[in-house]
Amino acid sequence: MRILFFAPLYYPHLGGVENHVAQVSNIFLKKKFNISVVTEKDKENEKDYEIVCGIEVFRINLFKKNKFLKKFVIWKWLKEHKGLIKNADIIHCHDTFVWYLPFRFLYPNKKTYSTFHGWEGKFPIPKRYVFARKIWEKLSHGNICVGDYLKKWYGTEPTFITYGAANLLDVKNLKINLRLISYIGRLDKDVGIVTYLSAIKYLISEKIIFNLDFYGEGSFVSKVKLLGNLRGSIVDVWDKAKSSNIIMCSSYLSLIESLQIKKFVIAVYENKLKRDYLLMSPFASLVFTTNNPEDISKKIIKCIDKSKQERKMVERGYRWAREQTWEKVADLYLKLWGIKTEEGINCKNP
Repeated sequence: MRILFFAPLYYPHLGGVENHVAQVSNIFLKKKFNISVVTEKDKENEKDYEIVCGIEVFRINLFKKNKFLKKFVIWKWLKEHKGLIKNADIIHCHDTFVWYLPFRFLYPNKKTYSTFHGWEGKFPIPKRYVFARKIWEKLSHGNICVGDYLKKWYGTEPTFITYGAANLLDVKNLKINLRLISYIGRLDKDVGIVTYLSAIKYLISEKIIFNLDFYGEGSFVSKVKLLGNLRGSIVDVWDKAKSSNIIMCSSYLSLIESLQIKKFVIAVYENKLKRDYLLMSPFASLVFTTNNPEDISKKIIKCIDKSKQERKMVERGYRWAREQTWEKVADLYLKLWGIKTEEGINCKNP
């Protein structure tokens, strides 16, 4: 079985979509599938082709190309490498259906699917984005939506819904520093960094003693350096953050990973869409969600003081999160594709 994934970026670049594609690809590789990923170069000197952990990765050089011209470069590249499409049994696009658009008509019988991972970061959502999403949905034989909120905001009819997963880390003998807070995510306005920083400034003004680590990169680097330790974007972030008492993050994968290592999680929203992103999730009651800096600071103080209510919330979150595995996510893909393996399907390597 040959699977061809299209993804905006791929490992070693760090991000939610990259992690999602890598995790499910590794599981399919163990099932003897042939996996290829077509992606964009993150750095101009990256290799055009390499095998990463058994997965073929083809990178297209789009540097110095404006957003409008990029799709034409991709279409030209795919025409030159059309053997990838011809040989694939399954085409699956991760927020990249426009890459495959002309070939959907050239190969009308080729099974084609989509995963819609999120929103474009603009709010209110431009109507052209909603319209384009509906086209990709209609041209796909089925889709997976990452989050139920996509139905409300894009009108997408999901075949399946997922919220991602995490690889279980060992939490035995876990030593927690009650006064250590970690922020994990991009250091940009659209992910709520301003709200988090306002809460931190309030704690400082109240002379609350704590330590703060920032894991991520973005436009607010210079500002976070004034308030805590900038650790940057690193691969082993969860090993480093295991000793934290509180984690501030607002993306699905980071939320699940934080809950899996028994952290009190604080998530913020900057608009109505992001609010639904968080509150329409199955773990809405397991994380503290707000857009109020003062509420965040009060909750942090409670956690530092070992509030029983907050610790109960952590335990409930841990029990739920430990059940969210990448194997379950991979099973959704198999169901979507209509493939049966030995544990539910018979996968044959052609």
